[in-house]
Amino acid sequence: MEPVPTIERVEAEYPELGDYLQIIAFALAFPPSLLRQRVAAGLDRIGLETALQACRKWRAAGIFPRFQVETDSQVAAIWDSPFFKVVLEDGLLFYPPAPVDLTREIPPPCRDLADQAARTLPSLAGDSYWQYTLYQNFPEFYLEPFLAGATAQPLNGCDLACGWGRASLTLRDYHNRHLLCCDFTPANLDRLQALASRAGLGDKITAIRCDITALPFDDQSLDFFLAFDILEHLTNEALDRCLNEILRCGKPGAVLYTEAPLFSYCPALTHLQNFSYERLVRLLQSRSAYGRRFELLLYQPEIAHHFAFAIVAA
Repeated sequence: MEPVPTIERVEAEYPELGDYLQIIAFALAFPPSLLRQRVAAGLDRIGLETALQACRKWRAAGIFPRFQVETDSQVAAIWDSPFFKVVLEDGLLFYPPAPVDLTREIPPPCRDLADQAARTLPSLAGDSYWQYTLYQNFPEFYLEPFLAGATAQPLNGCDLACGWGRASLTLRDYHNRHLLCCDFTPANLDRLQALASRAGLGDKITAIRCDITALPFDDQSLDFFLAFDILEHLTNEALDRCLNEILRCGKPGAVLYTEAPLFSYCPALTHLQNFSYERLVRLLQSRSAYGRRFELLLYQPEIAHHFAFAIVAA
């Protein structure tokens, strides 16, 4: 007799597990059957008791069965869960393998919007999520033109909630720059350092474990910020604190390059903000702290979800 797969044994007690995977697949436009197949293998790997314990914690936190996520503690419960790690690592192939040389994976910069429109994207089903995201970085439009006049002095950048380094490790110009990469998860910072070393960028990157709503940097000490796929994960209170910290630490004229997916509300994925273009721009441009505010520099509808803002005097 064939053993019962772990995923089916977990679903016998937590039938909402199947709904959860369907929600994730729909939100990311990922093939549902492939996600389930990969997650099933990952749950077999971590074992029944670990998977059940993870589901118990989610139910106790109010995440299961209705996927209502509204607090910082619930967000932390999702990202710290071994079950969610299986979804990311086994299901979506979210992280690159540590030995990979990212300098060989990054596509060439786009020369213009027509060049960007003609770009062939990797397949989420045939490749991996991390490879797909490399084709969604456009510093040639949203960062480099606004730093071009500041090359005489060394530039310090901050990658907020850097993860494995998708934003900071795929910039194409590291001359006279240093990147302070902030994340609260030690495993992410370990991946970042391994990938930076493999790419020959170890001296350009400093990994820092910290809360991005309370940055350990001096006032007006940073020249640019990268914030990729992070603002939508923050509760209203955390978002307020994070934006204020950017204004505190940014020099006058500093640039914020952010990718913030629009109309992507999905609490099960901890997408807690439902940004439209108007709401995001209004949110940032109406904010004033430490005598400074944000001013929109660039948004191009052809490259949805990407924004460049400057920090200017209020």
